[in-house]
Amino acid sequence: MIEDAHRQVKATNNYGKEDDLITDCFKRFPTNTDVTIVAMKVGLIDITNSTHVSQHKSLISAVELAECIVEIKDIDNRIKNGDPEVVNEIARSNGNINLFSFATKYCCYHNKNLYGRDDCSILDTVLKESLPKYFEDITSSQIKKWVDSFDYKS
Repeated sequence: MIEDAHRQVKATNNYGKEDDLITDCFKRFPTNTDVTIVAMKVGLIDITNSTHVSQHKSLISAVELAECIVEIKDIDNRIKNGDPEVVNEIARSNGNINLFSFATKYCCYHNKNLYGRDDCSILDTVLKESLPKYFEDITSSQIKKWVDSFDYKS
């Protein structure tokens, strides 16, 4: 059943082809050491995933976010190994805005599309609404607490 849903999503013009685009981009530019390349990846994720980073230019620019990402110590190995703290570090960015959803996507796409791993999960509106339906101990307020306290591991 899950495999069928996955195949259906991959066959769509938006989600499937956009995931292929992200995969191709990340494989061509795997590292997070060059601000220009990272800014390009930030923009790609923002556009394809509606993370709304560009709508918060007064709080953080794409260049500033890229600089924050590049400055994270040993980011590539940490993402490869599924270090949950990287999500929190990106989410905190410059301290002016919480970019938790964007950070989960940035790390998840790198971890999955580059390394074929499943250490990171995207936290978006769909997941926030779905988790409480399947897990009695997870509530909307609990998820909000994790996001607000930068507690991705939980």
